[in-house]
Amino acid sequence: MIADPGSLWASTCLESYTDRPPIRLERDNPWLCKLIEFTRVLVEFSAGRFPIALPLTRGPLDALSAMRGRTGCVWTWSIQPEEVMAISASWLTCGLASARRSCR
Repeated sequence: MIADPGSLWASTCLESYTDRPPIRLERDNPWLCKLIEFTRVLVEFSAGRFPIALPLTRGPLDALSAMRGRTGCVWTWSIQPEEVMAISASWLTCGLASARRSCR
């Protein structure tokens, strides 16, 4: 983490999007379990009066930028778009699985 006045930033952790551990959804992850529990409580509380959304990955571009830095993200996107598309697909798969789980 990098602290700037009034904000925190993730420091980069990857040289390449392809040189990374796999992105997996672990069903018993305590943070995911708490997020799903919290979401269910909010849905019940809203009683249909307002929508509830799951911000699981900070937004794909935010996550990609956090892993490689803003410049690294944009640079990779411009010269190796297939790398960005592959990791984006992994994030999407996890996000959809998480959303499905919270709707049960």
